[in-house]
Amino acid sequence: MKTPDSPRIAIPLAQSPLAECRSLSGEGVKPDYVPGAQPAADPWLGWTELVAHPAAPAGGGGPGFFRSANPMGTDGDFGTLVSNPQSPAARLVDPIVLQDKAETLADPPALPAPELKKDETKTVGGISVLIKKDEQNVTGVTDADTKLNLKTGVPGRDVDEKGIVTKINGTSAITGTISTKYAKGSAPNDLSAYGRGTTKADKAAGNITLGFHESCHRQDFQTYLTANSVPTFGGKVGMTGTAFDEAGVKYLAAVDAYLDAALAKSEADTDEVGNPTRSAYFSTP
Repeated sequence: MKTPDSPRIAIPLAQSPLAECRSLSGEGVKPDYVPGAQPAADPWLGWTELVAHPAAPAGGGGPGFFRSANPMGTDGDFGTLVSNPQSPAARLVDPIVLQDKAETLADPPALPAPELKKDETKTVGGISVLIKKDEQNVTGVTDADTKLNLKTGVPGRDVDEKGIVTKINGTSAITGTISTKYAKGSAPNDLSAYGRGTTKADKAAGNITLGFHESCHRQDFQTYLTANSVPTFGGKVGMTGTAFDEAGVKYLAAVDAYLDAALAKSEADTDEVGNPTRSAYFSTP
C-alpha cells in the first residue's frame, strides 16, 4: 500500500490492520486511490473507503490516508484528545471522562421546542383550566417562567334576624390558568440549563430545549390537578353568619396551600432532576 506523501512500505495485505478492517466490514479493498482526488466528506473514511476501525490504538484510522490525523471524535481540537469509547486506549481514560465522551457521541440533535401558539381551555381535575399561548419578550421574567394560577372567591350570604344563613349569593367555583412567559433574550429553542432537558433520557431523545423544560411544568400542573382534588368551600345555608365567614377564611387558605403544593411538586419533578439540578445550577458561582 501507499499513503500520500510517504515512502512506499511493503506490508503484506494479509498481515496488515487494513486486512482486519476489510474482513470485519465485509467490504473489499479499493486500491485505485488517486492522489489529489476530492477527499471523502466523512473525516474518518479512509482512501479504501473503509470507516476507521474502533480497534485502532487510539480510535484512529490506522494505515491509509484520512482527512483528520486525530483520534476519532476530537474534531481537530488537540486540547480534547479523548479516545473513542470503543477503542482499546479507552481503558486508560478516566471512566467519568469516557462516559461524558460516550454520551456526547450518542446524543442526537435537539428536537424543536414544543410551543403553544394559541389559547386552549380544557377541563382538568374537574375544573376549567385556560392554558395560554406562549408569551415572549416579557419584562419582569428571568429566562422563562411557567405558572399555575387558581382563581376563586367566597360567596356572599343572606342571614335572618337570628344570624342564620338563609341564602348563598355567588359561587366558590375554582378556575385555573397555566401560562408560559419568556424573558427578552430567551426563546423556546434555547437549551435547557438545568432539570428536565438535561436528564440522560431527555438528551437521548433530543428533548434538550428550554421550551421542552417549560412544557414539563405545564404537564406537571395538569397531572397534579388530575391526581389531587381542589379544595371545596364549606359554607352552607343554615350555618350562622360567623361560621359561614370562618369557613370562607379556611377555604381560601386551603386554596393557597393547594397551589403552593402544586408548584413545589413541579419544581421537584422538573427542576430538581438531571445534571445539573436547579439548586446545583444556582449554587455554582
